[in-house]
Amino acid sequence: MKIRVLGIPRDFSLTRIEMDAICTNGYKGNRTTFDNEIYTFGVKLVKDVEHL
Repeated sequence: MKIRVLGIPRDFSLTRIEMDAICTNGYKGNRTTFDNEIYTFGVKLVKDVEHL
């Protein structure tokens, strides 16, 4: 999973395996450590959404 956050734009690159996990489990997340801080991020499947 690659997530790039630069100001307002967000870019998500997901592998096929990650997409399968989202479709199966409804969520795929990860966490990383940067500058002694833990950052958690993920993608959650939400049904019945009219707009992103």
